[in-house]
Amino acid sequence: MAASYLYRVRSLVGTIVAMAEPLQEEEELAASILGRLESSESLSGILPAARRLAEMLNDGLEADWLLLESVGIEVVPAADRPFPEAWSEALEKFIRLHAVIDAMAGAGAPALMPSGRTKVASRSIMELERMSKPFDPLAGNVGLPTTHSIDTWQRATLIYLEAQRVVHRVRQEVHGYVTRARKRARQLRNWLTLFGRDAPAVFAAGGPLLDELRNAAASLREPGKAATAAIEARTALLTMGRELYKGPDQHTSPITGETFAAKMEINKLQAYLDQLWERAPEDRKPLLVAAHDEVDTAYELGSRAKNPFALTTEQAEHAVRSTFAVAHAITFAGGFPPPTPSASQ
Repeated sequence: MAASYLYRVRSLVGTIVAMAEPLQEEEELAASILGRLESSESLSGILPAARRLAEMLNDGLEADWLLLESVGIEVVPAADRPFPEAWSEALEKFIRLHAVIDAMAGAGAPALMPSGRTKVASRSIMELERMSKPFDPLAGNVGLPTTHSIDTWQRATLIYLEAQRVVHRVRQEVHGYVTRARKRARQLRNWLTLFGRDAPAVFAAGGPLLDELRNAAASLREPGKAATAAIEARTALLTMGRELYKGPDQHTSPITGETFAAKMEINKLQAYLDQLWERAPEDRKPLLVAAHDEVDTAYELGSRAKNPFALTTEQAEHAVRSTFAVAHAITFAGGFPPPTPSASQ
């Protein structure tokens, strides 16, 4: 049971672990793209770099969508699609972002003709950026315009304005994606530095139960938040004890033979580690025995951190690493509940 569950956990994060080494390159690329987006450089020139970032991070939907933004809706051979399994979803995203408004200028304005919609809804960003503003027949000394020429100008102007609006929407979407990608790359680099290569698997397995441990890892990066990190790590221990242990209020450890009350969260966590130890294979038992000591260490340091001047940065980092060691032992003993469908999406 534990082996099959761990296989599922690893399947969720295998690609992340495989590409974790060069994350500095991904983070730097994302920073470069954000700078270009915020300098108002043409979006069409930025899209290839954004697509490369998505491919490096194994973000299939975004990689396919960014390719569509570069070439427009046309027949793209299956062999040229970076992530074929995400292609239909990428198409839906492209269509949603390129949707046009029929009467943008208000009541009485001419609706866009189907051909006008096609010019906006299916074109690449480069084609939309290259659209020039239609010449106003009422401007300058060009003679009296005809009704037909005014109508044509109004339609062309609507198409042009819609094209500008779509380019702006796509630009904001690209900016949002790259911002999130940079944050994720930075978070993963931090995990790997603090906890090692098993970190993505542990956080995927623990899900919401490890939210405070995620916060603790982030707090360690910020000056002056060492005590906060230790307290967040302590909270993560208490959360695991409260949510994972479902046994009686009295517990006898099969490791030490000691009997103790399992009513407080920290004692519940110790009892749960004992339960895992009883059913774990021999190669996992040492991890669970060591986790008992890590619980004591992290809890004691986290409690001490209530006085922010009673803990050094090194001690706070020790508390966070000890808490991770507990989560690591639980993960590889199959102790976290399988993720729900909504949590894994």
